[in-house]
Amino acid sequence: MTPIRLIFLVLGVALGAYLPFGAVIQSGKGFDPIGIGVVGAVGATLAVLAAPIWGHLGDVAMGRRRVLQVAALGAAVALAIYGLAAGTVVLAALWVTAGIFASTTNPTSDAMAVVIVRQEPRASFARMRMLLSLGFGATAIAVGVLYDQAGYGVAPFVAAGAFVALAIVTAWIADPSRDAAARISAGRRGGATSAAFAAQPRLPILLLTFGLSMMGMIAAFNWLPLRIQELGGSPGDVALAAGLESFAEIPAFFAAGLIAARVGLRALYIASTVLMGACVLTLAVLQDPTLMIGIRLFNGVAYAGITVASVSALGVMLPASLQSTGQSLSAMTGSIVSILLGLIGGAIYQVAGASMLFGLTGALTLVSAALAWTVLPGRVRATIRPGVTPGASSG
Repeated sequence: MTPIRLIFLVLGVALGAYLPFGAVIQSGKGFDPIGIGVVGAVGATLAVLAAPIWGHLGDVAMGRRRVLQVAALGAAVALAIYGLAAGTVVLAALWVTAGIFASTTNPTSDAMAVVIVRQEPRASFARMRMLLSLGFGATAIAVGVLYDQAGYGVAPFVAAGAFVALAIVTAWIADPSRDAAARISAGRRGGATSAAFAAQPRLPILLLTFGLSMMGMIAAFNWLPLRIQELGGSPGDVALAAGLESFAEIPAFFAAGLIAARVGLRALYIASTVLMGACVLTLAVLQDPTLMIGIRLFNGVAYAGITVASVSALGVMLPASLQSTGQSLSAMTGSIVSILLGLIGGAIYQVAGASMLFGLTGALTLVSAALAWTVLPGRVRATIRPGVTPGASSG
C-alpha cells in the first residue's frame, strides 16, 4: 500500500474512533445539548481562524508532511488528557484543542493526494479517499461494540492511539517542494491565502456553495446520534449508523470518480447535493432509529459525490502549489457551518426539536445545488502552467 493510501486509512481509523460519538461522549461528561453546541461553536470558530494558518504552513513554511504530523500528535495529546480530565471548563478546552489540531488532518491529506493525482495520470483521488471511509466505518462499528461493554470513557484513548499511528505513517511520504507557493505569496499581504483568492476569482462563491452543501451533512453527523439515543438506540446503534454510512461511501467514491470523468464535476456535485438534502429532510420526519440508520447509507453515497466533486474542483481551479491553502479554506467553510449549527442548532434542537433542525438544514443543502450550476466546472480537465491563472472547462 502506498504511503498516501495508508495515511487515508489510518486517518479514517482515528476519526472513526471518536467523531461519530462526539455528542454522546460530551453528554457523558455532563454537557447538555446547548453546552455541546457551544463547545462545538467555539471549537469551530478557532478552527476557522487556524485554517489559513495551517494552509500557509503546509504550502510555504513547514510543508504538508510536517503539518500533518504536528496536527496528529497535537490531537492525540489533547484527547488523551481529555479522557483523564474533569471539570467543565477544562474538558471544553481540551475538546476544542483536539478539534483544532484534527481540523487540518483531512484537508492536508487531500492536498497531498490531489498533487499526486496531477503528477501521476493513473492516480485516482476517489480511490485514495475511499480508504478513509473504509477505516472510518470499520472502526466506528468495531469500537461501538467496545463502547457497549466499556462505556464511552475509553473513546478518547482509542482515538489518541490512532492519531499517534497517523503521525508515524506520515513520515513515509515524500514532501513536495514548497518553492512555487513561496514565490506566489512573496510580498503579498495575507500570504498563501491572498494568493489563492487572486489566482481564482470564483473562489468566494465556490466556498459559499460548499458551505451550504455541508449544512445538512453536519447537522445529521452531529445531532443524529443524540436523536437515536433519545429514541431508545444504544451505542451499537449509533456506531452502526456511522459505520454503514462509511461503508456506503467506499463503492460510492469509486463510482463518483468514474461519473465525474464522464459527466463532469458539476453534474456529480448537483446530483449528490440533491440526494443529501433529500436524506436530511427525510430524517426530519422519521421516528424509527432503524429507518434512520438506513438513511445513513444514502447519506454516505451523497457525501462521497460531494467530496470528490469539491476536492477535485479545487484541484483543477487552483495551482498545485496552493492546494493546502485551498483545501484548508474549504475546511474552514465547514467550520463556519459548524459554528452556525453550534450556536443555533443546539438551541433549535432543544426548543423546537430534531425535526425542525433537520428540515431547515436539509432545505439549505438544496440551495447549494442551485449555486453549483453557476460556479463549478463541468468537466475534470484543466491546464495549469507556471505564471498562468488556473481554470477549468465549464463543460
